[in-house]
Amino acid sequence: MQVQKEHVKKRILLCAQEEFLSRGYKEASIRQIAKNADTTAGNIYSYFSSKDELFKQVIYPVLIQLEKLLKFDTDDNFSKLDITSIMSGISKIFLSYKKEFMILLTGSAGSKFEGTKIRLTSLAADRFQKEFIPLLDENDIDDNLSEILAVSFVEGLISIFNISHNDDKKLDILLKQYIDIFFSAVKFK
Repeated sequence: MQVQKEHVKKRILLCAQEEFLSRGYKEASIRQIAKNADTTAGNIYSYFSSKDELFKQVIYPVLIQLEKLLKFDTDDNFSKLDITSIMSGISKIFLSYKKEFMILLTGSAGSKFEGTKIRLTSLAADRFQKEFIPLLDENDIDDNLSEILAVSFVEGLISIFNISHNDDKKLDILLKQYIDIFFSAVKFK
C-alpha cells in the first residue's frame, strides 16, 4: 500500500482547483489534473475515491463558511445593519475563498452541488419575502417581487466577484455601493 504524502495531496487539490475553476466540474479532467500535479490519474484515486470526492474537497471550505453564514437568524426588526452584516460575511468568505466560491456558484454543473446557486437564490427570495418586502413603503406588492429581487441580488454579487476578484479594495467598495443602491427603497424602522 502506498503511503500518502500531504504535499502531494495539496498539489493535487491546487491543480484540481485550477481545473475546476477554468473548465467547471463537468468538463474537468482527472487526467489533466494529474498532468498538472505531476502525478498519475491512478495516484489521484489513491487520495480521492472519485472526481466527486475531489470536487467536494476543493469546495468544502467555502461550503462550511456559507452554511454558517446562511444560518444567520434575524428577529422581527430586520435592519440595514443585518443586511450589512450578511454582506460583510459574504465578502469575507469570498476574500478568503475566491476560487472555491466561484467554482461553487459558476462551475458546479454536473456535480451534486450544481443547485447551490439556485438554493442560494431561493433562500434569498424567502428572506426577502419574510423580512425585506414587509419593510417596503408600498401597499400592493406582487408576490413574484421577492424572487426577482433575489435573482438580481445573487447575479449582481457574482458580477461583482467576477469584476473585482483580484482587487480586494474594489470588491469592498462595489459591495458597499451595491448594498446601498439595492436597499435604498427600504425605509428601515
